[in-house]
Order: sequence, then structure tokens, then C-alpha cells
Amino acid sequence: MNGIPLAVSPMTPDDLDEIMLLERRCFIDPWTRRMYFNDLTTNEMATYLTLRMANSKWPMADSSQPPSAISYRPSAIGHQPSAISYPPSAIGHQPSAISYPPSAIGHQPSAISYQPSAILAYGGFWLLMDEAHVATIASHPDHRGCGLGAWLMLALLDAAVKRGAVRSTLEVRRNNVSAQRLYAKLGYEIVGTRKRYYRDGEDGFIMTTPPLSDLAMQERLAAARADALVRLKRCFERTMDDRRWSMLYRPSSPLEGPMPDSLEQIAAEVRACQRCPLAQGRTHAVPGEGPAIAKVMFIGEGPGFHEDMQGRPFVGASGHYLEELLASIGFDRRQVYITNVIKCRPPNNRDPEPAELAACRSYLDRQIELIKPWVIVTLGRFSMERYFPGQSISRIHGRPKRVGDVFYLPMFHPAAALRNQEWRQEMAQDIRRIPDLLAELEEAKKPKVQPPASEDEGGKFQQLSLF
Repeated sequence: MNGIPLAVSPMTPDDLDEIMLLERRCFIDPWTRRMYFNDLTTNEMATYLTLRMANSKWPMADSSQPPSAISYRPSAIGHQPSAISYPPSAIGHQPSAISYPPSAIGHQPSAISYQPSAILAYGGFWLLMDEAHVATIASHPDHRGCGLGAWLMLALLDAAVKRGAVRSTLEVRRNNVSAQRLYAKLGYEIVGTRKRYYRDGEDGFIMTTPPLSDLAMQERLAAARADALVRLKRCFERTMDDRRWSMLYRPSSPLEGPMPDSLEQIAAEVRACQRCPLAQGRTHAVPGEGPAIAKVMFIGEGPGFHEDMQGRPFVGASGHYLEELLASIGFDRRQVYITNVIKCRPPNNRDPEPAELAACRSYLDRQIELIKPWVIVTLGRFSMERYFPGQSISRIHGRPKRVGDVFYLPMFHPAAALRNQEWRQEMAQDIRRIPDLLAELEEAKKPKVQPPASEDEGGKFQQLSLF
């Protein structure tokens, strides 16, 4: 494959020994061998593919090790699978909640065996009418981030088109932002939500593609294919020794250095954070939530009672009011990223202290850097202070400030507006600024068209005079 010793091939029953090893590594509640065997041998609507090393060797994880890709409720320590999506008919496959002790964080397999043509990623879809519903996808947990999952997804979409699929759909966890980012690159868009879809109660986003034959969709897939190929080549160019490859994406690797930052990594750090005393009294830390490609980011002050209980931002009365405000401008909560300047609830909802703000600052800085929002909306005076130091929120609310390609819009905190009815009307007016700000930035980002050179009445270009 373009000089890289990888091959995509149909999954067969002979592959199930390797699939079961990876299935136990990647999912807390894995599919059984019989489920795969039945789909492979009797389900004519099912298509499963594998991505593996071609005529080479690859490190296979010891199946006795605990999973390194987990599905979690907010109290769990760990990280999410890179991509998971299961229709309701996939009984028994939805990952259940699990909490790892601190010693399990960053676990790497200690026992490695080498098998010929080991499978690095696998996945499949069910053809339902003219729609390819992605049933499952997983990549080797020791080698994520190098394009394996994207390459396999592209192969699945190619196979879906050949089988007559018009579009593709899948489900993904609300907090699995790394998977959302991958799917967005492949043309998937969030079109709905399945409430409490997963066994641990987490919501699932429904994502679907435009028609796969659309020219714009084909161009997007071509760009994703080129990006995945670059990442795969970069990985292989670092070393030709397969036994050293397994170390490339580990933080301790001298070849790779620090792992690339991600919202998922930040969330895991926040949940394990002990930087300030707030960690001792929290029920759940609240990293934030929303799509990784959001154009609008809301920054509040800190979690309240309901947020602390659920591990999600703005889920109480303030959250419901914020959702009403978003609906008034045609937005949905799932289109924006929501977080706070501090990630743990202060006792009795008191104001955050300077040391607490400082402890959380780097988390928020990294989130902003990764999301790259066009408009940052500050909710309340503590988030406003980051961008409007020394100002009064009652004086500057609703007055945006542009810095480079980002607008900063100060607004009252929803909780304050709930206590002061006069501010509700002002908040409704302030939030209406967002569509205009986005439109202004959209216009500014368009390529500038140079006007044609001026001509004289005879149609010839005028010659510049020296005098």
C-alpha cells in the first residue's frame, strides 16, 4: 500500500483468534466469538474488514492484560475507545462503565508476543436498505494516532459504496471527542442524540454522511485519505524495526517524545487532577463537553451541584436556560463546546479563589488551542476577566472584542439572569450577536478577489506616467 506494508482484507472465521485478543483489549463488554462468526457466515448484510501487516510481524498484546481502551462514566479513570458505534441490535456489545484505580492509568502491556500478519484494526457495517450502519470499529490500542482507524474507515466506506450504500451512519459517545473528530474528517455530521444510549447512561450522538457520491463528499474523503497516508508513512519512516514500532506512541518513547495533545487526554488529566484542595471535596470533575470542531465555545465559572453530581457542565437550571438561549438563535447544545474556568465545584458554590483559577488555567488554555473556536462567549465575571481584565460585566456585556480571528463576547452568567429577571432580556439580546459574529468571520476568511486592472476608453491598459 503505497510502500507501506499494510493490507486491507475481508475478515474470515480464521481471524477470530486475533480478533478476540483485540476485542478484549479494546472493549470492556466485548462481542463474543459466536456473534462475529454468525455475522461472517450467515448475515448477508454484514461486511467486516481487517487492516494488518502484510508478510511481516507485529506485536500482539497479551490477552491477560486489562483493556487500554475503555468506555467510562464521569467517575471512571482512563480514556475512551478511538471509535465505537453500535446499533441497538448489537446486544451485549455496548461497553459498560468501569473505574480503574490510579495505578491503571497509562497502563502498557508488559508481555508482547509476535505473530505473523497480526491485525492492527478491524471493523464492519451492516447494509440496512441503502444505508451502511457502522457496527463496530477498533484499532490496536498500542498504535492509535497514526492513521490506522481512518484508513480502515475509508476502506469500509469504499466497500459500502460497492455494495450500493447511498450514505453511512453511526453512533458515538457524547464525550468521545477524538472519534467525533475522526468522523467529521470523513464527512459525518451530528444529526441527533440518543438519550442514555450506552449502558452507563451516557448519551450517544447520531452521525451521518451526505450522499457518498456527492462531489464535495468525494473531495473530503480524498483529503482524509491523503492525511491518513501521510501519518502512516511518518510512523513507518521513524523505524523499520517492527519490535520498536510498538513503542512509538508511548509517552516514554525516545523516538516519539510526548504524545500529541487531545481533548480526551485533557479530560483524563482533569478527572485525576490533585492540583488544588477542590479535588478533595468533588464528586466528579467537570472537564467540559461538546464537539471537537466547535465554532462557538462557552466558558462559565465553575460546576454547581448538578454538574458535580453528573460530571457535565451546565446541566441544572442554568444549563436549561442556556439551551433555551441557544435555541432562540437556531443553535443546539451539541453544536457548541461548553466548559468552565475551574473544573471542580467550590464548597457551597462560592467564588473561585486565585489559586484555584491558576491551577485550572492550563487545562482551559489547551482546550481552546485544540478546538480553535471562532467565538468565545464568557459567562460571568470570572471567565470575562481572562479577556477583559478590570472591566465590569454590567457595563461591557454584549460588546464583543476581536483579537485576530477570534471574537470574545462577554455575557452574564445564566444563573445570575435567573435571579434577576431584568438581565434575561439583556442576555437574549446579547446572544443574538453570535450569528452575526460568525458571519463576519466567515466573510473575512473568504479569499480576496483582486479587481481587474483599469483600462482606458479604448480598451487598452493605461500606461503609468513617470511625471
